[in-house]
Amino acid sequence: MSPTVVDLATAPTCMLAGWSGRPGRCRWCDGAAKVGTRWCSTVCEDAYRTNHEWASARSAVLTRDRDRCAMCGIGPDTVAIARLLLRALIPLGPVEAAELWHSPEWWAFELACSVEVVRTSGVSGDYRLGCHHHMDGLETRCREHQSAEVIVLTSQTG
Repeated sequence: MSPTVVDLATAPTCMLAGWSGRPGRCRWCDGAAKVGTRWCSTVCEDAYRTNHEWASARSAVLTRDRDRCAMCGIGPDTVAIARLLLRALIPLGPVEAAELWHSPEWWAFELACSVEVVRTSGVSGDYRLGCHHHMDGLETRCREHQSAEVIVLTSQTG
């Protein structure tokens, strides 16, 4: 069996990538790859990584969803806006404000406004390279909308 036939037989089955499995071809678009790389350009390499590597996919989904829950729109900036509104509407001295920002109620509010990227496609997966990181199967959700049916992945690097 020739190497080309082996490569074609073991080519990835990614629905997004157009790679035929032939050597010397771009792993994303199947164009001619640059010598010594798997890609024809950084655009193809970025597109591949954004849909197959957890850290890149997570970052891209947070950017796409503007760091807000895709279901209700709450996000980390909600905390900053609430803080500004409270300071504008309620006269608080520095000590009162510090007590409020460190109260259990305020911490609960901050926690409720935190968001994380979750899987919505029903495909299970882990942090390893793979098609389970396709952006169309990932969504940003707040704590309230992260249900038990959704596999929640948190990044250790943030």
